[in-house]
Amino acid sequence: MTKISDKQIHEITSFLEGTCNSIEQAMDRFDIDFPVEEVEDRLLDVNLERCPGCDWWVESSELVDSKGDIVVCENCRAYDKDEEDEEED
Repeated sequence: MTKISDKQIHEITSFLEGTCNSIEQAMDRFDIDFPVEEVEDRLLDVNLERCPGCDWWVESSELVDSKGDIVVCENCRAYDKDEEDEEED
């Protein structure tokens, strides 16, 4: 069984990072035929994953706060903070 190449992962990573595109869209774009789970695992290997809050693809380090807790991305945290600030007014 062949494995997805580093070049293919780089293409997919470049296509997904900073977007809400799906893995399936990336695979279609680059004509890649592997199980989605395998591609998702490889994306984790290169530190790219979806924010649980907004589903945008970000570097894994953006989903960990200074305490080491798993959180949403910086954009979601900023949005949540803005909503909290509005509630206080």
